[in-house]
Amino acid sequence: MVKQFPRRALRLPLNAFKHLGRKVRQSRPQILLIVLTTLITALVTVVLTEPAKLLIQKSFFAKHLIAETISISDLTKNLLPSFAADHGIALFNFDLDDDTLTKYYVITLRFSNVGASIGTPQRLAISLGGDHSKVLDVKFKTVAPRFKDVALKHNIPQLVWDVQAAKNNRSAFGLSWAIQEGAQGFFVYSSLSPTVGFGRISALVRRSEFYVFDDTMGLSRTSYFAVSAFNCWGESEMTEPLAMPEMNAFEPFFKNVVWIDPQSEGKLRNGTLVFPFHSLQEAISQANQDATLIVAGPKPPSDGFKPSGLNVLYADDLSFLHGSVDISFPNGIDDRANVLVFVLAKCSTHPNEVQVLLKGSPDVVFDYNGVSASTSDRTKSKPDVPIDAKTSLTPIRAFAYRMGNAVILAWEPPHADAYSGVRVFRSKRRSFADTENIGVEVYDGPGMLKAVTCNCESASVAATRTFDIEPPPKPGIKRPSAPQGLRLFYEIAVNSHGTSIMPFFIDASAKNEDYSYTVFGYDSHGSYGLPIIVNCNSKELLPLKDCVIK
Repeated sequence: MVKQFPRRALRLPLNAFKHLGRKVRQSRPQILLIVLTTLITALVTVVLTEPAKLLIQKSFFAKHLIAETISISDLTKNLLPSFAADHGIALFNFDLDDDTLTKYYVITLRFSNVGASIGTPQRLAISLGGDHSKVLDVKFKTVAPRFKDVALKHNIPQLVWDVQAAKNNRSAFGLSWAIQEGAQGFFVYSSLSPTVGFGRISALVRRSEFYVFDDTMGLSRTSYFAVSAFNCWGESEMTEPLAMPEMNAFEPFFKNVVWIDPQSEGKLRNGTLVFPFHSLQEAISQANQDATLIVAGPKPPSDGFKPSGLNVLYADDLSFLHGSVDISFPNGIDDRANVLVFVLAKCSTHPNEVQVLLKGSPDVVFDYNGVSASTSDRTKSKPDVPIDAKTSLTPIRAFAYRMGNAVILAWEPPHADAYSGVRVFRSKRRSFADTENIGVEVYDGPGMLKAVTCNCESASVAATRTFDIEPPPKPGIKRPSAPQGLRLFYEIAVNSHGTSIMPFFIDASAKNEDYSYTVFGYDSHGSYGLPIIVNCNSKELLPLKDCVIK
């Protein structure tokens, strides 16, 4: 008899399988979700590019700080208090303000922490782009978190602008530029417009600096200066112009400061020694203890000399004069923090190239989004000058050369169709800003369109020659010595610009004196352009000889 397997023994496994089946049916959505997630993860790993993976990692797992320029506001001074009130910030500080530039810019930036909380101090550098900008003050407002203020500091030193010293510099100042390889010298030009009307006011300058002394420059008059390079192949284009007295706004004119320059024996500015001390120790022992000491050089290493109880600054601390300022979050930045920063600045042109950089925090991911075209009125790098009748009739530039006792005056004509010619007046040498005492008229017409060519001497070379075996000289006959000062000559058209010839006239009645010529462009209706002042020295230092008209 076969023994049957007990039904009770089978019932337990069957019940277990039924229970498992019910559990599987109940958990089907969760299982499908897990499977789907696994498949998507595998697909993302295969398909996504490395930048996309890095973006996901930055956004969800790292300390991630984002900076963006919200707006750039172009304001006058009387509108700044209402701007501060509208944005809920304190009034701006004007200790570094000048009386030269009248236009103010407020750059509004937002700093947002979209990652994990940042518990360490953070430092960021804000640059407005270009040297012709100055940061006056920085204010900020905490948007989030609502009930906690975020600490923020900036590195603008506590200095006070010296308005009178800046005014004194308007009548005497220096221009400098980098040495251009291959140049035999440089010419300095001046104009009342940033785009046209440049008259040469210097002889050939052999160095890379030129000092302007002009006691008649009106406080409200703006003059533009540019420099060109010259050699026997011709004259270069002019540099981008600098405006005076506007450029004074970016020079270090401060009240109650003492300058220290270890590399200089003293530098005069308007008859005053501005670098009277050679070392910090010397200044501390002799200078006013209440004054701020400024060293014209970089900060020393951390183990250098550190005076206590004195306000000592270095050239690095004056970066605000070049449109740069550092801000810092000394207590770090909470997650989801949102801070608005308002930078008050003065600039010669609209600050279109604002940049923000994070300094020394490799564990923090940082992104900067510049201002969009919709939030900022972008302008050209040059000042916006209306093309009115005067500007359109003004020659681009004009210059004079000595040719014996005569003077050749050439000019680059304007592009206006209505332009007809120039009237030229001659006077004794006078200030380039004096447009009233123009003297007597010496020319009226369109000018000659012929090439004025001269032989141009290059730099001298030594003339040497040696012989291995020299025959003895004949009795009573002396061999001549080698000639000295061997030079190369090039033929140069002094009134050429590129492939075109500039019109000119010859002032044959000129004497061996220093003259100033005033040039006015005009049209057939009797309208005139801006005056151009051209200086001509009696002792021209140009390496030109044997000039002829072809």
